[in-house]
Amino acid sequence: MADTLLDVAINREPYAPYIPSLEELPQGDIDGVPLTSLPIWCAWKIKPPRKEGDKPGKVPVSPRDGRTKGWSLKDGDGVSRCNLDFFDTAEQAIQYANQHRLQGIGIATNREYGIAGGDPDHSRNPETGEMSERAREIILSANTYAEVSPGQAGYRFIFIGSFGGFTGNRDDLEFYEDGRFLTITGDHVEGTPRRIMERDLTELGKKHFPLDSAKPTKPKTARTDQPDLTEKPPSREKVDLDSLMLPKHVEEWIKYGIADPSLDRSNCLFGAAIELLKAGVSESQTADILTAPEHGIHVVALEHSAGSHTAARRWVERYTLPEARKRAEEANGGSLPAPKRAYMELLTDAQNMDEFTPPDEVKDLAREAGSMERLTREMVLRAIKKSTGLNISDLRAITKEAKRTSMKPEGVSKAKRHIRPMMIDFFPDIVTDEEGEPVRALQTIPNIAAMLDHYGIQVSYDVIAKKVKVIVPGASGSPDNADNSALSSVISLAKLNEIPTDQVPAFIATIADERQHNPVADWITGATWDGQDRLPQLYQTLVLADGYPASMRDLLVRRWLISAVAAALMPRGFRTRGVLTLQGPQSIGKSDWLKSLVSDVQLRETAIKVDHLLDPANKDSVLGAITHWLVELGELDGSFRKADVARIKGFITADMDKVRRPYDRLESEYQRRTVFFASVNDSQFLVDETGNTRFWTVAVERINSLHGIDMQQVWAQVVELWRSGEKWWLTRDEETELEKLNRGHRVVSSIRELVETGLAWESPANYWERRTASEVLKTIGFDKPTNAQAREAGAVLRERGCNSRMSNGVTKFMVPKPMVSGFASLG
Repeated sequence: MADTLLDVAINREPYAPYIPSLEELPQGDIDGVPLTSLPIWCAWKIKPPRKEGDKPGKVPVSPRDGRTKGWSLKDGDGVSRCNLDFFDTAEQAIQYANQHRLQGIGIATNREYGIAGGDPDHSRNPETGEMSERAREIILSANTYAEVSPGQAGYRFIFIGSFGGFTGNRDDLEFYEDGRFLTITGDHVEGTPRRIMERDLTELGKKHFPLDSAKPTKPKTARTDQPDLTEKPPSREKVDLDSLMLPKHVEEWIKYGIADPSLDRSNCLFGAAIELLKAGVSESQTADILTAPEHGIHVVALEHSAGSHTAARRWVERYTLPEARKRAEEANGGSLPAPKRAYMELLTDAQNMDEFTPPDEVKDLAREAGSMERLTREMVLRAIKKSTGLNISDLRAITKEAKRTSMKPEGVSKAKRHIRPMMIDFFPDIVTDEEGEPVRALQTIPNIAAMLDHYGIQVSYDVIAKKVKVIVPGASGSPDNADNSALSSVISLAKLNEIPTDQVPAFIATIADERQHNPVADWITGATWDGQDRLPQLYQTLVLADGYPASMRDLLVRRWLISAVAAALMPRGFRTRGVLTLQGPQSIGKSDWLKSLVSDVQLRETAIKVDHLLDPANKDSVLGAITHWLVELGELDGSFRKADVARIKGFITADMDKVRRPYDRLESEYQRRTVFFASVNDSQFLVDETGNTRFWTVAVERINSLHGIDMQQVWAQVVELWRSGEKWWLTRDEETELEKLNRGHRVVSSIRELVETGLAWESPANYWERRTASEVLKTIGFDKPTNAQAREAGAVLRERGCNSRMSNGVTKFMVPKPMVSGFASLG
């Protein structure tokens, strides 16, 4: 981490709205699980101050149902805890905040996932961005993601771990491990990591909130109805290993372990671990049970791990489980049983679910869990909640209903609903017998279309991706193989209805072509422009290199955006005129800026392609380019050889593409719906001497790709510009100005260098003489110049303004004499 911190948000308005995209959030993960996928995120809104001079309030809003109450609960000791049933994934929080035009999103500090944070308030000058020394020391010590607070008068940092329980709120400093939410402003403090890091900040907590300053905790009172706890709980009957039930004495260990602070509760935790392992529960799930807050015994582990759920689990894994496993193996005759089949199957199924899992399948699994003991039931329900994002209270209600009606299925049903053949009368094209009775359906396009509609299968042709999309209701599986799986499902249905299947794929393609879909057009026209001009704000995200005119940047970006709209909306006749090319230092976010133009995460993944190596002679390379809306040309610095330039320029500006896709019988002709973007590091990358106006070069020094601009509104504005008739190409005068700027980006060849340095350009005009380009090259050291070298030299001479005329069929230029030892040859 840098020793210096740079505040980059000096002029931001206090409490300005900021709703990031998923990629713009600070990233981080817990054991490989991204923080953005955990239910720790909420939306938030402003609450007006009660009186003048007070700060406005920040009210969390649940992305699940919009409620603002119940996000923080008190435990038995009166300590605030974040209620994670209130929160949801980052994607849901972003979607809810955008949909309801809220202020932004926030993250919950909580011990369940070990998310903690600090808030040095009144530590920043909002006018100058100056940081107080105490805030600087704290943020540098934390060494994790830090940003400016929404009021612009302080900072906050977020990390995975704990302060070792040394938390509090005093002297404009707050350290929290649970019970608070932190708003995300996106105003990253440069010099700190851009990721939410895993840290143990116990020493930092001790320094600022020592124990003598902490609030005393409420003492626990021992229950008076306790049995004798001086010895191990009584033995029970051996547990049936094929059942889902945990041995009841595990429950007693846990109950005893949290009942009386005077006990050696570590032994209670140890005893519970032994019984769980003896019953066939895996070590991983044993650690989950013993550190899950709702089971209570986690307080024992927390006493040994500075109050962090993550640290508690590690403590159990390191110090409790190894010895517990030995004892359990001894008790079981030297080995442990295999994990109980039904429990592990249910848990695995729960972990494999996602937000697209059909509701009926989720309910079936929750009902299965209803027949289990409380602890294992809760572990399955928590896994379902984590995988699907559903409210755990709703899942518990399903299990209660299952228990009430005594529904105890033996295992998770994998069978899908029974699918019946269609009545033959539903098909438009049928074969009848002699009496006119329908016998079978023919293999025709109308019959396949009728079958698709009957079973609710959606078929369409994506004009951007140039592919057929088939969506089968209730289908689950790998997204990587979704297309093949969907086609197999349709073929299976055709067989079920006794329709021959050899032409089904071709018929589906024909049906899809009649049901075209343009996801880019849907998104850029999906919002009505509100009249606010956001284009200048977008232009300014590109901080220019010295000497590059802002007017040219604004012109090129504006025209390029309009060309992207035309590509998406014009049914025929579109061709792009220029490649927006950002030239600047490495790793400043040039590619990220392109991705920031589409804030819809799902559309961004399918419509934008970055770092594409373009080869117009390669069919796969061409398909990779034309099946996306915005395409970044990769390795532009070195991938364009001079011999390929003309071919590449021709491809970029084509209006149609003829390609034969794999397994197609005929060549297909596609309307071009792609515009191109490029990013280069080297300032000299153009290899052609002339005609470089197809590369709309913008020289940049810095880029703000985390701008937070409402891009759907930007595109809505550009759509209006296109509809009003504004062009997306450059005029002749504008191309001339661009060509002048592009000269500084041309690769300097040895021919150009020798012509420009080997002739006495400053000598008087009366010492100049007429020579052919070949003669010029010979005078400066080329014994036998080739035709290509002579043509290049002639282009340089014309560019230098040398007068030319034809003489005896050859072109001669008025040129100065060659330099001799650094001086002009005047003889």
